[in-house]
Amino acid sequence: MTQAERRAAERSGAGASDDGSVGLGGGRDVVAMGVRLKDYQKYGVNWLIHSYFNKAGAILADEMGLGKTIQTLAFLSYLKVCEGINGPHLIVVPLSTVGNWAREIRRFTPHLRFTKICGGAAERDWMILDEDAQYGYYDIYITSYE
Repeated sequence: MTQAERRAAERSGAGASDDGSVGLGGGRDVVAMGVRLKDYQKYGVNWLIHSYFNKAGAILADEMGLGKTIQTLAFLSYLKVCEGINGPHLIVVPLSTVGNWAREIRRFTPHLRFTKICGGAAERDWMILDEDAQYGYYDIYITSYE
């Protein structure tokens, strides 16, 4: 195992604690207080962390309703809280789920700043003129492929 692989494995293993919370010690939780991930969700988050630091692509392809959204948000939160990696991160989803992603971000990771990019030319023009969007204020951009 190379030194880089060893560091990535250490990072990914440090992401979950025995009580179900995700995050490193010292009280730095990566999801909202009171939120506990199930074991398979912790495994998924740790796998995303491991894949990220090994520069490997990753897709969560769980069945509907098993928590892919919270796993993804816990991963992005881990990057910001524990590694100092703010993004921006682009989330591309079906148009019908954009609102749900916004609600889940507010609920589970309220410390992550996000904006929705949906609509026509006026919305795109707003993004060009919005200084916050231009200068990296947002951690997450949510858009649709539709």
